[in-house]
Amino acid sequence: MILVNVSRKINTILANIESSNAGLDITSIMKEVHTSSAGGDYLQMNTLSALIFCCWVIGIVDAYLSGKRIDSKDSAHYKSL
Repeated sequence: MILVNVSRKINTILANIESSNAGLDITSIMKEVHTSSAGGDYLQMNTLSALIFCCWVIGIVDAYLSGKRIDSKDSAHYKSL
């Protein structure tokens, strides 16, 4: 969903730059980016970004806890030998 929204914004920006006869200079590009980012569905993008971040943190915590559990099993196994 994030990639779809980003690609739509990029296509809109490129279409606006092509339709204007201002040329391809950095100021016209930045102006168009600023104009297109003024409106939009920020709530949806922020919600999706927060969801991705939460999943990432949960994955890190799960990997850490799984590693500790595996390490404790291995150390218990070697102590019994």
